[in-house]
Amino acid sequence: MPVTSLRMPSARPPEVAKIKIKSQIKSQIKSQIKSQIKSCAGFEEVGQRHLCQR
Repeated sequence: MPVTSLRMPSARPPEVAKIKIKSQIKSQIKSQIKSQIKSCAGFEEVGQRHLCQR
């Protein structure tokens, strides 16, 4: 019986893993930006200077 692939059948190809990691990083960055906007909104209304206002 010839061996067609040394990779396990349950393993993902590296291209799929890279795409999944990139999408996870993008979603983490988006959630961080959203949380920063929420935390800065109150400071901007009061008129205080905050780290978000550069």
